[in-house]
Amino acid sequence: MIDTNLLLARGASYKRLLPEEILFAEGDHCEYYHQIVRGQIRWVNFNKEGDEYLQTLVEKGESIGELPLFDGEVYAATAIANKPSQVLRLPKEAFHQLLIEKPEIHFSFSNLLTQRLRFKFFLLKEIANNNPEKIIISFLTYLDKKKDHVCST
Repeated sequence: MIDTNLLLARGASYKRLLPEEILFAEGDHCEYYHQIVRGQIRWVNFNKEGDEYLQTLVEKGESIGELPLFDGEVYAATAIANKPSQVLRLPKEAFHQLLIEKPEIHFSFSNLLTQRLRFKFFLLKEIANNNPEKIIISFLTYLDKKKDHVCST
């Protein structure tokens, strides 16, 4: 999302993660902007019984955990590496300064967060139908249109 060289020039550092290693946990305070350099990270919530609920999968080039960068709250979910991964971490204050100096990056995040919010609206609407077959068909159709995490074969 943000050019790697720009992040490094602003003071970002690399963090390596092993499979199942936690990048940050739900309820933690945010200290960094995180961008995946390689690997894959899942963003999940857990219920009282410890069952994991997938919010999204984050791939190379994507960012994760942006909400508290904008609202100052804690992380809404836990980020866990699915496979060996590498993340660039930019301190929160440097990220904010970058947004001030480069408003096009800020607009890019506004677009990203809006897309994610629209997807959550879509999911809630479909789940409210209480028809499992229709939910699955609608979900697969949505992903196919977006070409997001759908096999091409």
